[in-house]
Amino acid sequence: TPAHDPYDFEIAERHGLDIVNVMTPEAKINENGGKYAGMDRYEARKAVVADLEAQGLLVKVAPYVHSVGHCYRCHTTIEPYLSEQWFIDMKPLAQPAIDVVREGKVRFVPDRWARIYFEWMENIRDWCISRQIWWGHQIPAWYCGCGEMIVAMEAPRSCPKCGSSELEQDSDVLDTWFSSALWPFATMGWPDQTDDLAYFYPTSVLSTARDILYLWVARMIMMGLKFMDDVPYHTVIIHPTVLNFEGRRMSKSLGTGVDPLELIDSYGTDATRFGIIIQTSTVQDMRFTEDKLEMARNFCNKIWNASRLIFMNLDGYVPGEIEILSVAEKWIVSRYARLAGDVSAAMDTYQFSEACKGIYDFFWSDFCDSYLELAKSHLHGEDRAARLRTQRILLHVLEGVMRLLHPIMPFITEDVWQRIPGSGDSVMVSSWPAVDDALVDARSEADMELIQRVIVAVRALRAAFHVPPKDEVSVRLRCADAALLETILGHDVYMRELAGVSSVEATQEKTPHSAMSLVGELEVFVPLEGVIDLDEESRRLARELDTAIKEMEKVEKKLANEGFLAKAAPQIVAKEKQKRDALSERVTLLASQIEQLKG
Repeated sequence: TPAHDPYDFEIAERHGLDIVNVMTPEAKINENGGKYAGMDRYEARKAVVADLEAQGLLVKVAPYVHSVGHCYRCHTTIEPYLSEQWFIDMKPLAQPAIDVVREGKVRFVPDRWARIYFEWMENIRDWCISRQIWWGHQIPAWYCGCGEMIVAMEAPRSCPKCGSSELEQDSDVLDTWFSSALWPFATMGWPDQTDDLAYFYPTSVLSTARDILYLWVARMIMMGLKFMDDVPYHTVIIHPTVLNFEGRRMSKSLGTGVDPLELIDSYGTDATRFGIIIQTSTVQDMRFTEDKLEMARNFCNKIWNASRLIFMNLDGYVPGEIEILSVAEKWIVSRYARLAGDVSAAMDTYQFSEACKGIYDFFWSDFCDSYLELAKSHLHGEDRAARLRTQRILLHVLEGVMRLLHPIMPFITEDVWQRIPGSGDSVMVSSWPAVDDALVDARSEADMELIQRVIVAVRALRAAFHVPPKDEVSVRLRCADAALLETILGHDVYMRELAGVSSVEATQEKTPHSAMSLVGELEVFVPLEGVIDLDEESRRLARELDTAIKEMEKVEKKLANEGFLAKAAPQIVAKEKQKRDALSERVTLLASQIEQLKG
């Protein structure tokens, strides 16, 4: 059926077959259908089968599953139908658009999409640009009763052949993507040479999804080269497709979308932006989750509360150059300098999620949990020089982070920025933070990282053995590497302030009745005798060990049951195995803790 199937149409063209249309625009059989003329297509199909059967020509009827196009809105079956349409010869448009990508004038991020772009462009076909829909740019063609067709920029007054003024414009409209392909310049006054057009064309970066790479991206490049003699942008970012909670594509018509206004009402604008961006990466698809929005809202609260703490402790502050003396000061300034470089590199390469992760980790862990806690002793102390030095470092880092974060969280960063002394009119017109490699101090970062790991280990031991936060503990360190010991002992003030430690000493022997943890080659002991009731803690741990062993035995028994393994879904079996492994680790940990208490 060459007039009713695109593949049959190609075969007919190759073999010079007649193209016979047997349908009307209403999908009824026309005069070419003989005795079936006037019938609806579905009625005609039944009649054909009945006639074949009556003549003894029907061998059998069998169900056949195949792909049939449907309207995604009303679900009506779409019937292929040969009709007269308007086409564009795409070869002359495609070749220049191929050349500019090969020459690097337009590049794709990730670059693998260039290969897919070439594959389509090099095998491009003529483009049917006429559509039989209500809305759109009406095709500029007029018809006269004498058979003349006039295509013109302006509506003609009369037929140039017979002089009749009874002209009818083509009822078809241009394909939406044809109109959209003109967008980069048609929106700015083209074809007139306006100031906006001169200033804004070409633009720089287009961020879009892969599903309109052919429909729009390539066509904008072709039209830009044709009508403006220049590419519309130099970079195309193909971002991942954001799927909804169930992993389905978001669609308003299918009701599978997520309303951003509802998310903003729940989490705030900044948190919604940050929470979505941090989920994106170079992967093709990503399933949207609100957990990241919750995390982003907490991050906003962290920024606000940390900023308030700094602003509440600016008594005696005088602007000036930052002075760096202690290892903690060298460390935080170095970490910020490194962050500025990392975020700048991520932004330059369009890795926005990496920029988000870097800022989040630095501000929450390094700045707030560590340096800001250490800074409190200087802010509340009597040493004015130390307080001023600390104030300047805090503001230096805070205002720099607000500039790095502003493209992603514009509102809270602007609010905080306005409160920083001497910050200027607006963060959005401030300069991007400079990357100063001279401030990067690898030695201080390494030393502080070691100190932090020991602090985390001490905190974990306190929590594991239920040592109350108000009770101080002593710490004993054992290590063959004297340099490691010297680093910790030389900066024990940080452990006192951040881990509730009363003293830090080196030891050559294991300390009895202690909780112990390994930090690389360093053994960290926290003596518990006199701090907690050792007998009661041993009994508590023994009870937990007994419970964990019984739970693990139940899971192992279930996993040893062949009937369960045969009937249960794979994900259920996997979940039980994960549970067994977690219980096994807990049993090992509890047994180790009991042995530690025995000394």
